[in-house]
Amino acid sequence: FSASEFIICNSLDILSTNDWERPIGWAITVSPDNYLNLNEYLFNKGMVYELMPIKTNIESTYGRGIDVDRMYENLMFKFKYGNVKDKKVYCDENIRRILLNIRNNFAILSDVLYQMGKKDSAKNIILKSFEEIPDHALPYDFLAVPLAYNLYRIGDKDKANEIFETIFENACSELDYIESVPKNFYPFMSYEIKTNLYVLNQLNYIAEENKIENLKNKIKEKIDSYKNLIYYLEF
Repeated sequence: FSASEFIICNSLDILSTNDWERPIGWAITVSPDNYLNLNEYLFNKGMVYELMPIKTNIESTYGRGIDVDRMYENLMFKFKYGNVKDKKVYCDENIRRILLNIRNNFAILSDVLYQMGKKDSAKNIILKSFEEIPDHALPYDFLAVPLAYNLYRIGDKDKANEIFETIFENACSELDYIESVPKNFYPFMSYEIKTNLYVLNQLNYIAEENKIENLKNKIKEKIDSYKNLIYYLEF
């Protein structure tokens, strides 16, 4: 037996012996390389992928199944998010990596709930995400785009537009800074350049699709001003 095969056999033995009442899970922060080819049987519960005796219940781009009810209950009522929403608390880069994972889960669940037609629940989970992980703790970024977009589609356009504006300002702030440094530093900032231009393009698509004229005009003007950064990425 290889080490992976041994772990799988041992895990299945524990589960069957305990009639699946003693769960085995993987933290959502674990690399997919550690899933032991069990992806089809892993269900997202919020912060854990739990191994289940059935294949995933939905086909999606998320790579794992979604236990919608448990995930909603955990994210809305059970999880404790510490004091990250307190402006007096400093969130360093390690904390922000964890918050990225949590915000991603909020985005995933909001998508699934919206697709299921559960708009009230989707709105609750979106507002919860912005309440628990505000902009000052983790600046609204590419993961905040689907949350704001789902909120817009649900009908809370004022709040969604407020978030769109903050996302736009954050992306422009980073790109403006990058433009201010010598070009020989660009290779070290490729990820930031690509990510923030991607955010602007996503916002532009949403603004055009939904005829948000004010936002659309500002984005077009800004994208046009970043020709040097776009040129760098292309060449």
